[in-house]
Amino acid sequence: MLDWLVNVVSGSSITYLVVMAAVLFDAVFPLIPSETMIITASVLASRGHLAIELIVAASALGAVAGDSTSYGLGRGLGPRASGWLFRGERGEQRLEWAKSTLEERAWVVTIGRFIPGGRTATTFACGMLRMPWRRFLLFDAIGATAWSTCAAMLG
Repeated sequence: MLDWLVNVVSGSSITYLVVMAAVLFDAVFPLIPSETMIITASVLASRGHLAIELIVAASALGAVAGDSTSYGLGRGLGPRASGWLFRGERGEQRLEWAKSTLEERAWVVTIGRFIPGGRTATTFACGMLRMPWRRFLLFDAIGATAWSTCAAMLG
């Protein structure tokens, strides 16, 4: 039934861009089934239509770009969002807990990539809580690469 779609994307370099864009947008707006797209592209790769290495690279790049966008939004909107989300003494205590957790356990960023919806919350929080960019990028790149590889291997 969808053979025409397989014929359009099979072996096309556009497929890698579509996968990368889907993963990028999913990191900011978790409504796109990016894992499903990676798995589908990987099935096509198993049939010789695409290169699995390029699928992993495209999805990892899309993940890092999307997570960085979410981080940037958290950094830009952070002061307003934290004032609205963390009101009162209990809110301030939660905010301090989150900040100390990210400082002590930065690997949470890596694990957060594997949790749909959680990845957006984690990356936004990293920006909002002013986690250093280089530290964020290191743990995010590790998580994005591992996540992309796992999703691709499922296909």
